[in-house]
Amino acid sequence: MKRKLFLSFYSLVITIFIILSTLGKFLHSPGKITISAGFALLLLFLFLSYNLLKYDFRISTFLWLPLFLILSNLSVQLTGGLSQSMFSPLYLFLVIIVALKSERSGIVITLILILILESMSALLNNRMNLHFSMIMVTLISLSFFLSYFIRNLKMRKKEVEKKLNDIEKTTSALSTLTRTSDRNELLKTFKNKKDGFDLKAKEKMGELIEPILSVLSHTIDSHSSVVFLKEENTKSFFFFLKKSHSAYINTDAVISQKTGIYTWVIKEKKPLLDSQLFLNSTLLEYYSRDESIRSIIIIPLLEDEELIGLLICDSKEENKFDSEDKEKLKVFGNLIVSTITLFKSLKQAQWDASRYFILREFAEKLSQSRLEKDSVLDIFTKIAPQGFDFDLLVLILCEEKEKPIIYKTFPEDEFAYLKDFEVSIGSSLAGLAIKNNQILIKPKKIKTPFFSKSEKGLEHFQSFFGVPLHKEEKVSGELVLMSKNPSHFSQEKKEPVIFLANLITEALDKAELYQETKALSIKDGLTGAFNHRHFQESLTNELQRAKRIGSHFSLLMLDIDHFKGFNDDFGHQIGDRVLKHISDIVMKNIREVDIFARYGGEEFIIILPDTKKDGAMAVGEKIRMLIEKKPLLIRDNPYPVTVSIGCSVFPSDGEDKNRLINKVDKALYKAKQDGRNCVR
Repeated sequence: MKRKLFLSFYSLVITIFIILSTLGKFLHSPGKITISAGFALLLLFLFLSYNLLKYDFRISTFLWLPLFLILSNLSVQLTGGLSQSMFSPLYLFLVIIVALKSERSGIVITLILILILESMSALLNNRMNLHFSMIMVTLISLSFFLSYFIRNLKMRKKEVEKKLNDIEKTTSALSTLTRTSDRNELLKTFKNKKDGFDLKAKEKMGELIEPILSVLSHTIDSHSSVVFLKEENTKSFFFFLKKSHSAYINTDAVISQKTGIYTWVIKEKKPLLDSQLFLNSTLLEYYSRDESIRSIIIIPLLEDEELIGLLICDSKEENKFDSEDKEKLKVFGNLIVSTITLFKSLKQAQWDASRYFILREFAEKLSQSRLEKDSVLDIFTKIAPQGFDFDLLVLILCEEKEKPIIYKTFPEDEFAYLKDFEVSIGSSLAGLAIKNNQILIKPKKIKTPFFSKSEKGLEHFQSFFGVPLHKEEKVSGELVLMSKNPSHFSQEKKEPVIFLANLITEALDKAELYQETKALSIKDGLTGAFNHRHFQESLTNELQRAKRIGSHFSLLMLDIDHFKGFNDDFGHQIGDRVLKHISDIVMKNIREVDIFARYGGEEFIIILPDTKKDGAMAVGEKIRMLIEKKPLLIRDNPYPVTVSIGCSVFPSDGEDKNRLINKVDKALYKAKQDGRNCVR
């Protein structure tokens, strides 16, 4: 409204200048110089007026209008000016403009300049008389009257703005309390992944903004009040919420930067008021048919100077809205922005709470379980879905110089066939993330497979999010999250997934450290075999297991023949080599379930679960022959090494530890008596 008022005033002023200049040429006999000068000055005035009024009212009118006044007066005087009585209406328009743009001091200075200019003109033309004085007094009186009237209007406007600000503060406080009390419900909404995270969040935010929109529509009596919000990944605005008397609202409407009436608002980020709109309503995008809309206000929704949406109110009446309505809408727009900001804060708080919950529960579970890789990952895959939204979690591990393989999936049963599946480095999305050591996000399925060209059962998945895992700055694996919904993952939402990947990395590092520490505590430092304490614990566990399920197990005890001779002839360092030589051969030729331990000195013992007498004797004979056939090189000379082996079996040789150990010890003693290098 203000912009149109200024343009109208200046158009009228310019028209008067042209008329006065033209009439002046007929009343006097101007020369070429006066005509040229007047014309040039008039063009200069038009140019300066255009720049002043080019949609930017931040330029101080107080500084520019006196200069315009001088130039316009000169242009009229030089081309044959009229009397002051004809010139007074022009001055009144100028005073009104100054009153709108400045305080009382600006009006006073403008009137002083007018008085000085006209007095000088009257003296030069011998027109200083009563007629001139009356005109000046009338002009000044009218000017002060108009300025007083305009000043009162401005004061009323400020009072209205103050009341609106007070309403905004009160409403903001009340709405904050209401929304804060609803925080737990919001957090539950975020966790509801079954119905779609974004859809639920949108519905909840709509419930919070709808009361604001209802009060807004009632306050300004609009035909329709609608809110558009900006898409995160595009420059378009999607239809979000409405309060309308129309049955023809297009809820699928989209506004872009090139959409007619909205272009200027989106570009300048300033409100637009148009009370004489003669567009077909369908061009507003949110009507499916023409509703004969004649007035509209568009308010940009700004969050930290960033455009996040548009608030639009319209009416079927011409001149329905004025500047006061626009100011009211600004207040309601700020309320909507505050609600959206609060909603985002609660969303972030929910993520923080979820992370804290996961960390706490993860730590509690770890403290109650063994810190082994499989145990750690089992706990992790059970907890992760509680705070993260995905349809499939895949954990890929790759040891140094080895090809990456799928180690774990969640859900595990449904995708068990993927376990130990080899990932193609150069021809799959997961492989590219590992190869380039970069996060890879794909919003929808492409021709490149997720893991390998031979993969099956993943046709329904769309979104892919791969985050490399690191160990000592090298890629040690990858966390992959997948969703059946397109555009489910984005760069803006990557932080929680990176947090999840870091959590897995730390868990695996701790599990590995635990295993290393555990290995040091249960293994013999020289030979790599388990120590005596671990053997005793393992024997107790195996006894309990065998009794519980009714199975058999055997013990083999090995003693190095003539071991003292190696120490006496070559020294203890060679003796240590003999011990290591025997251990290496045995550990390479027994099962993973078998327990090989150093019993003491040059004696070793093996627990063979689910093995009867015949099987144990066969294992003992195999080990004896392998050791006999592989002499030890000492100072480049081969020296034969042999062992004597004794055997005992549960339950035939005893049903407790002591009897079994005594029995195997006696069997070993018999092997020694029978000439060594044999199994008894």
